[in-house]
Amino acid sequence: GSAKFLSARLMVAWFVLACLQLTLINAAPKPHLLLVVLDDLGWADVGYHLGDIPTPNIDELALNGTQLNQFYTQPVCSPTRSSFMTGRYPFHTGMQQITTLVPGSKAAIPESDPTLPEVLKEQGYATAMVGKWHLGYSSWKQTPTGRGFDTHVGYFNGQIDYYNKTIAGHYDFWANETVYNGSGVNGTHSMHQYMADVNRLMNAHDPNTPLFLYFSHQLMHIPLDVPDATLYYNTSRCTHITDEKRHIYCAMMTTLDDSVGETVELYKKLGMWDNTVMIVTTDNGGMVNFQKDWPASAGCNYPFRAGKATLYEGGVRGVAFVNGGEAVFPATGRRKVNINLWHAADIFNTLATLGGAAVPALAAADSFDIWPSVVAGANLGNRTEVPINIWLDGTEYTALRVGDYKLLHGTFSGIYDGWYPLPPAAHIPAPPKNVTHRHCPLGCQLFNIIDDPYEHKDLARDNPDLVKKLVERLDFYRKTYVKPQPNTEHCKPVNGVWMPCEA
Repeated sequence: GSAKFLSARLMVAWFVLACLQLTLINAAPKPHLLLVVLDDLGWADVGYHLGDIPTPNIDELALNGTQLNQFYTQPVCSPTRSSFMTGRYPFHTGMQQITTLVPGSKAAIPESDPTLPEVLKEQGYATAMVGKWHLGYSSWKQTPTGRGFDTHVGYFNGQIDYYNKTIAGHYDFWANETVYNGSGVNGTHSMHQYMADVNRLMNAHDPNTPLFLYFSHQLMHIPLDVPDATLYYNTSRCTHITDEKRHIYCAMMTTLDDSVGETVELYKKLGMWDNTVMIVTTDNGGMVNFQKDWPASAGCNYPFRAGKATLYEGGVRGVAFVNGGEAVFPATGRRKVNINLWHAADIFNTLATLGGAAVPALAAADSFDIWPSVVAGANLGNRTEVPINIWLDGTEYTALRVGDYKLLHGTFSGIYDGWYPLPPAAHIPAPPKNVTHRHCPLGCQLFNIIDDPYEHKDLARDNPDLVKKLVERLDFYRKTYVKPQPNTEHCKPVNGVWMPCEA
């Protein structure tokens, strides 16, 4: 009786908060919305997670906002970003590629799925993007300006060199639909272009018009390259790190932290911060130093297991938090750690709802609104599970979190395994896996993420009934599974430039 009474009170509280939220949205000026993505950021790459790199700006924002400590991404970039932009699971749009989109790929966000900037533009928002797209560009209508952004400065592919702006020997840097290679661009660190564009568009913007800015940072993605002296101006911040790769990584990370701080200060200078809601997240876990060459980096997710390009927590438990100005961000959301389950798709639902947009039905089926939980300053939320990845190709690359438990299903769980502490500590190998199980002949692993967040103890062999239940839940998602879109080079470089090749 008491449990049912408590449940009823929570439901009433949830309803009241939702009504209050809608009332505030309709009555007050629409908030500015700032989505900042820190590419390949590892769990232990920030100071507030007790990492070895000083990140005072990120730390202050996270600690004084609401940390999302069970926020799940996809294992790699493009699938996660597709969820940010559509509110849908990647296996519902064919964007769940294992290797992300290759240069010249034909794959893209389906035209039938409205994007976040598209639904916000319908509500009177100005929309701008800076940085990495990585969601298709075989035609101009698949590029940022074709999918709802008024402006874009950045690149279409998954990575470029920070200085010469090339990938695989060909150029990829754009201002809207024009190749951006003017004086001072090719040969200078790309952070200069990003911050110059943010300053330009913000200073030209009318604060009375709501703005959605998607700042999709290039850092911390490989290649490992020390920013120039004007960016990495305080080298003393990294002198304590003697490992060569991690030292370079530290130089990049402190530059990224400076940029985050400068962006917020710009909003404050222009009188826009008080009415701004900011979400900061990574697109996947950090890429660790698992081998000598590409695609290894020097990120750290320890004590979580493995990292980017794996289904373990180090690859899919994302650094994420919410903050904002005093006029819109509630005092109840300050200095809180939220342990609800969340997924990258929930960013779409949250920002669209804050902007007064109706969430499309297909997106509403996959995503949840984070904001009521932030307003309540409590772990309210309807999400009880996260389909972390669904990939069906005869081997499977699949993981599902339901409540406390996480099932990894299939013969492949990532391109490396084990635990990677901060250097000079050595890699800790993972134990042998249970290769097969009567309820998953391709193999599976089962972890209690609450009791064992670092995935040391595989429970699959001793819990056949629970494995069976979770496999049946995977069968539910298979009913709406969409095969991955073709992901091979379709558009060839033209005159040394990666660009659309279709009308």
